[in-house]
Amino acid sequence: MTEFSPQQAVGELLQNQTSRNRTTVEAVKQQIIDQKIGLANAQQQIVGIIAIDPDADLPTLQLHTQQLLAPHNPSQEQKDFANAVLTTYHDIHSKIKILRQEYPADQELVKALFGFIPKGTTQAIQDPISFYIRFASLDDFVRAYRGNPTEELRGYDYDKAKAVQAFTCERLGQQKELEGFVMIENAGFFGIRRRFDPHTNERYQHEHQHVVDFLFEKATAEPIPWGSTRGLERYRRSMEMHKRFELDFRYAKTAEERKDIILKFARAKRKTLTDANFKKELLAFTQEGTSVGHISRMMFLPAFLSGYKRFLNEDRQFLRDLIPAIIGSQYQELGAQITKQVYDKEFMIILKQALDSIKLLRQLSFTDNQITSILMHEDMDKWYKTTTRIQKARQNR
Repeated sequence: MTEFSPQQAVGELLQNQTSRNRTTVEAVKQQIIDQKIGLANAQQQIVGIIAIDPDADLPTLQLHTQQLLAPHNPSQEQKDFANAVLTTYHDIHSKIKILRQEYPADQELVKALFGFIPKGTTQAIQDPISFYIRFASLDDFVRAYRGNPTEELRGYDYDKAKAVQAFTCERLGQQKELEGFVMIENAGFFGIRRRFDPHTNERYQHEHQHVVDFLFEKATAEPIPWGSTRGLERYRRSMEMHKRFELDFRYAKTAEERKDIILKFARAKRKTLTDANFKKELLAFTQEGTSVGHISRMMFLPAFLSGYKRFLNEDRQFLRDLIPAIIGSQYQELGAQITKQVYDKEFMIILKQALDSIKLLRQLSFTDNQITSILMHEDMDKWYKTTTRIQKARQNR
């Protein structure tokens, strides 16, 4: 069967305007949606295969994946992406397995991961691509949360760590290659004594979705000459974006052009800074089965009650300060106006539509696993368009 590339199909429609008609456009849209849902279902089947045999070798996983993807006519780019994810999975799984074999005792494993010996009781749960470490001691949790075992803990560290019950570590004191694949929980003295089932525990399900996000992110990250950690890759991309913004702004000829360049930068920066993080949180809440109403209430609570509103305010202030820092303090007021527009107006619309998208897919009888598989490959500002197209495609059948 022939390959189908959504990008190529849309490009051909735009080029061949003479042969383009409503029927042709709708047929391409239907094909895109069918493939999107098909690939999402195939992804869930692959996850199921891995759950049954997490130690399967890479060629076996690749063969299963090829067979599951084939009915949906994936493009070469889509096949390459799937192969990159499988390769990354196999690499991380091997590292997780070897490390556990080397450190079978939970206390020893914590030291190997974080660089300190825990004072209190710990419980380490291993799955194919991650560790979930439960701490009885708040001191141990805060030290792991900090990610730097040599620095003194401060009151600020306790305040920040106590605001979360579980966390996916992007910084590890040791084992840098596993950053993003280790989860920690502030279980407490009594909590750690309760029976723990990862299949039904909401905190675990929430954080594990972040791990899955990290897996896909790591698979698609470009290698960089001075290191391989996710933080360095983000830093490089960020610096490239800032440099491009500064150059474009410098050569703009009119006030209108300068304003447009600031607006484009502000949207792009918010997209990488805020949209991406909120997208991960929405997917994690969806995966654990949280109702849209409850997610919405948490997202829109006042900052003193909600970490999400606080993070949003911090991102907004960061962008507001960043714009004049790059192009000059004389543009501080204009930068503040544009920051207000992209956050207070545009982002709030995107967030509301994202919540509506999850609700709509559930109404269309998609499972939470299917929903996360469909939406995780789309930018959050594209969710609403995607889900309404899925709804329309269902109605046209």
